[in-house]
Amino acid sequence: MDAELITAMRTAAVTAIATDILAKKESKHFALFGAGVQGTMQAEAIFEIRDIHKAWIYDIKEEKSRVLTEILKNKYSERCEIISSNSPGEIIKEADIIVTATTSHIPVFDGSLIREGTHITAIGAFKPDCRELDENIISRGRIFVDSYSQCLKEAGDLIMALESGAIEKSAILGDLTALVRGEIKGRKSDQDITILKSVGMALQDVALASFIYRNALEQNLGTVISLDE
Repeated sequence: MDAELITAMRTAAVTAIATDILAKKESKHFALFGAGVQGTMQAEAIFEIRDIHKAWIYDIKEEKSRVLTEILKNKYSERCEIISSNSPGEIIKEADIIVTATTSHIPVFDGSLIREGTHITAIGAFKPDCRELDENIISRGRIFVDSYSQCLKEAGDLIMALESGAIEKSAILGDLTALVRGEIKGRKSDQDITILKSVGMALQDVALASFIYRNALEQNLGTVISLDE
């Protein structure tokens, strides 16, 4: 199994679940920040759970943005207009759904420009000194996390906002498990800005690897090898 691929797959699955629960059902405009390893699967996750009509791809390296845009066009051009953008300020004014998948140390857009009703999934910036989201958008959003304990250790977006006093810990309303179980309310109105901050959990990699392994056994795929030989 390819660990990098498994991580990309399970991260995209988390994005799909969170977006399906938190984004408005009529959302049709999608913006992706970051055209790296995660980019393709993140976009595919969003296309899977919403009828996206227009998508923008943004990366500080324009060539990466253009390459990913062409890859996605080859798969989705019949159902969606896909644009390589060099203007993050413009695309967030139109987007209903935003995914940030970067390694940025500074916010990737101006949070004051985010319109009401937008859903954001932030999967990058998984170090205390890195952040993709500024304090403006953090303070405006209904915040959920994949892991409460891990995000308080690793998610710079939240850690910096807590340290500055922009938010209190009570602003983090719960985790994805509670959302899936219906134990907490996600979106309360069409005007809510919802945020899922994900730093990734090794347990998700193990769960997906186990699923792949069980299916391989059932289908008699793969080769058994011994590490002792």
